[in-house]
Parts: sequence; C-alpha cells; structure tokens
Amino acid sequence: MRRQLYQAGAVVVGVLAFSTVTFGLPWDIDMADSQAVKAYEREAAPLPEGVVSQEHVLTPRSWTPNYERTSPEGMALTAPFAADEAVLANGQRMYEVYCTPCHGADGINPGPVGQPGRFPGVLPLLGPNGQVAKRTDGFIYLTVRNGGAVMPYYGWAMTDDEMWSLVHYLRSQPDGKYTPPAPVEETE
Repeated sequence: MRRQLYQAGAVVVGVLAFSTVTFGLPWDIDMADSQAVKAYEREAAPLPEGVVSQEHVLTPRSWTPNYERTSPEGMALTAPFAADEAVLANGQRMYEVYCTPCHGADGINPGPVGQPGRFPGVLPLLGPNGQVAKRTDGFIYLTVRNGGAVMPYYGWAMTDDEMWSLVHYLRSQPDGKYTPPAPVEETE
C-alpha cells in the first residue's frame, strides 16, 4: 500500500515538475512588475535637427477650415482647383466608391442601401428633385466631409482634393448645375 502511495506521489511530483505552471511561476509574477516604461512616463525626445513635421501625408494642405454647412462662410466655399479630365475621373471614382451604395449609380434612383424599407431618408442627388442643383459647392463639400442629418461623414475616408473632385463630378452631371434660389421680394 505504501509503495502505491509513493508511486502516486512520484507521478504527481513528476507532472507538476514538467507542467507549464511550474516553469512559469517565477516569470509570470515578474511580467506584471516588469521594468517597462509606461506611456507618457518620460518626456518625448525632440525632433531631429532639420525635420519638418507634416500633419497629413496624403494631402499637401495641412489644415482646412471646418465651417457649418449652412453658415455663410461654409456656403461660400469653392474648390481650390478647376475641373479637368483627371479631376472628373477622380470624382467619378469617389462617387462610385462612396456615394453609389445609397444614392445609386445615376444619382436619381436609390442604390441598395437607399431602397425602400432599408435606410430611410436617402435623397436623390440629380434629376428633377435632386439636391445638387439646390446646394452650393461649399454645402455639398461640407456635407460629404462632416455628414448631414441622415448622411454619415466621409472626411475620414477622402482627402480634401478627393471631396472637391466629387463636387466637380456632381456639377458636371445633367441637372448638376447650381441654381440659386430666387430672391424674396419684400413688401411694405
């Protein structure tokens, strides 16, 4: 009987001796109390001599004013460059990637996300009821950049140049020209 107890004890000691828990005991405690430097514990090193920081690698413009889309400043914004073939091709690519799922390929009939019963409130961009002809370039740009009442913002996904290319592309479409509202006549 004693011999069986000794054998069982030897097996238990052998299993414990070769288990990962046994090998990890001194180190798992040390990992929690390591000598690692925690974030912001030390001051960051200064930039090397002659280095010029750049905020956004994809665009040369480091900062663009962000206005409310209905403010006079926001509605007065215009594209910083003219439309040419490359700009319109880039705008078309942006439209196909980001706008088509909701507003449809033609800008009139809703895409798969904007279908009835799916996502409510998707407005047509072009055609007789299109929003593009009713809105200034600045309003469209800021809606794409910051989002609208229902529309999500895409400032994270597109550079400023890509958003302005999209505005140029929408303006080049039939029914895409801006038509300012008629002035209101004041009566005395």
